[in-house]
Amino acid sequence: MDTADWDIEEVGIYTRLLFYQWVNGFIPDDMVRISRIAGCSVKKVSNKWNYLSPKFTQKGEGKLVNLRLEESRIKQQEFINSSIESGRRGGLKTQETRRTQPSDPLSDPTKYPTPDPSSEIKALQSSSSSSVFKDKTYTEDFLNFWDAYPKKIGKKAAFKSWQNAKDKPPMIIIINAISNQKRSDQWLNSRGQYIPNPATWLNQGRWDDETNTRSGNPPDVKQTFPNCPNCKKETTKADIDKFGSCPGCFNPMPEDKLKELLGNIGKKI
Repeated sequence: MDTADWDIEEVGIYTRLLFYQWVNGFIPDDMVRISRIAGCSVKKVSNKWNYLSPKFTQKGEGKLVNLRLEESRIKQQEFINSSIESGRRGGLKTQETRRTQPSDPLSDPTKYPTPDPSSEIKALQSSSSSSVFKDKTYTEDFLNFWDAYPKKIGKKAAFKSWQNAKDKPPMIIIINAISNQKRSDQWLNSRGQYIPNPATWLNQGRWDDETNTRSGNPPDVKQTFPNCPNCKKETTKADIDKFGSCPGCFNPMPEDKLKELLGNIGKKI
């Protein structure tokens, strides 16, 4: 089934579900969780599910997958594993060559012994800046959370809370919650004075907070576009301001003025 005739909401929901499957290997067979992943209400996703459901196949209990995406994901993982294995074999072969071959073929191997690879590694580690290894203190998921969270206070405490939060939802839900709360009155007032510290936010499971954005719309409401006053089709506010209609209905000159102008041109010719 093609997606060319889908509306923008259907394409958006479908895309976010594919992103989630790429990271996690599947999407949950649960309409409430699917709606949270899609960033829409359960009612809206249920109305669109007749179009979306043929794109996914049951795989195990409570799991849905898009078969084409899963095939691509498996192939990429196999390629990554193959590259890692090739690199490991190449490294072992290089080390073996260093051990068995002297730097100068004409020299006596006993006079010029091959350096111990472990000493070279230690030398490289000592010469590297400590900042290179600091990032390894934190996991990739936590660093993504830290980058998204607006208040950069207590990174070590936040990481400890991140590790202890065993019931935290998938990463995409956490990022969406932060994005919605950034636009809430509580976080925007007083220059962010009431934004909780990252560790507090994690300890209290604040990803489940229900917030109202400053515009007054709930976070899962999509942006609406104005309708053309002539054809009633959706267009942009910029087109309405510039043309008074959508570009397809725009007529820079009234019909009677256009006929008059063409008549005058004909007389001159």
